[in-house]
Amino acid sequence: MAAELVSSATSDKLAEMDWMKNIEICEFVARDHRQARDVIKAIKKRLGSKSVNTQLFAVMLLELLMNNIGEPIHKQVIDVGLLPILVKIVKKKSDLPVREKIFLLLDATQTSLGGASGSFPQYYSAYYDLVVGTASTVFY
Repeated sequence: MAAELVSSATSDKLAEMDWMKNIEICEFVARDHRQARDVIKAIKKRLGSKSVNTQLFAVMLLELLMNNIGEPIHKQVIDVGLLPILVKIVKKKSDLPVREKIFLLLDATQTSLGGASGSFPQYYSAYYDLVVGTASTVFY
């Protein structure tokens, strides 16, 4: 069920983000935190799409989940191995809006989680890797 919801919410046929679908996914995970893993796996798969819209909608959904669900999502992003994929997308010079959205998401997340000494220092490490490793090429 999670994969179908995420696929529908991140369809490349959408002209803009489907807020109702995204909210439905948030409510789905909020009701049952065990669904977080399947949702993050589905987002991970959608980030591999060749469609810029699909990737952008996947990042926007991830941001909504991180901001509204919190710890269960943060944990699954790490456990499912999504964090290195996000870093890789930014580094490989993919589409600018997708790269920029991921970069800003990682920055906001690592800050809100307390940085290097916070509850999930992996986010700080990922962000730091981008800042130091690609400082002059992130958005140019």
